[in-house]
Amino acid sequence: MKTILVMTDFSRAAKNAAQTALNIAEHFGAALLLLHSYQLSQIMFAEPLKMDYQAIEEKAAISLEKEKDRLLKLMKTRRQAIRIRTINTIAPIAEVLYDIQQGEKVILAVMGRHKAHKSNFLFANHIHVAMRNSDCPLLILSSGTFLLHRCRINFASDLNEKDIALLESIDKIRMAFKASISIGSVMESTGLIADFGEEDRLASFQHALRKDKFSDIPFHLLTSNAIASEIERIFPPSEDNLLLLVNRNHGLLYEIFHSSHCRAIIKKHRGAILVLPELWKPGCRPQPGTGALKTI
Repeated sequence: MKTILVMTDFSRAAKNAAQTALNIAEHFGAALLLLHSYQLSQIMFAEPLKMDYQAIEEKAAISLEKEKDRLLKLMKTRRQAIRIRTINTIAPIAEVLYDIQQGEKVILAVMGRHKAHKSNFLFANHIHVAMRNSDCPLLILSSGTFLLHRCRINFASDLNEKDIALLESIDKIRMAFKASISIGSVMESTGLIADFGEEDRLASFQHALRKDKFSDIPFHLLTSNAIASEIERIFPPSEDNLLLLVNRNHGLLYEIFHSSHCRAIIKKHRGAILVLPELWKPGCRPQPGTGALKTI
């Protein structure tokens, strides 16, 4: 069965993410899997700290059941029942994600981000760890309101040729949620290697956009030296703005943007962010007759 994975630490941002995931689950006829993972410290002490790990796990299990009950109550007014399961574990999030994806058809992973944090932490784990170990799109939400229905998708691309192929998949997301889409060209030099193919790549990408299917997509050329700030200016966080990034493998030229700068953008941008794996293709369609997404 199609599954939407919701990573939670029971914070306001995580609860907001779970509610959004509930909307998406109804739209695609998917089940929810609530995950809480408490990762033990890897620092070794001469005399290990005395911690009651069983008590920590039991307390988390109670909180997880309360969160499940909260979502079930929200679901009472829905047209269909959404199956909700839980996983509570003490293990590194990377290992847990791997194990889940081996046995589940996970179509989306959803997680919250704390506004007060100046780094990418979620319950003692980094957001980029989830990015690196997720085979499906990763939706990152803050505690603010985000409206999926008729949202505005802002695709921050470094004009890699693979992004043209990804546009076909992104277009299916746009149609599913009746969204609009725009593209921001991210062209920031690493300062170490000259990118002599930049102009050719820009021309090729714009030529591809002029095809009938993508000809109406607005195109923004971002030239600031501080890309994270430029994206924040062009695509400010709002209830209906969704920033879309590609989690690309590390490269030696312009692809370095999506390995190092991608994390910088996620760290700074406080709106909703959807991170796609580089080779991702949609594996499901909206349920017939589901119509517009509801808001909670």
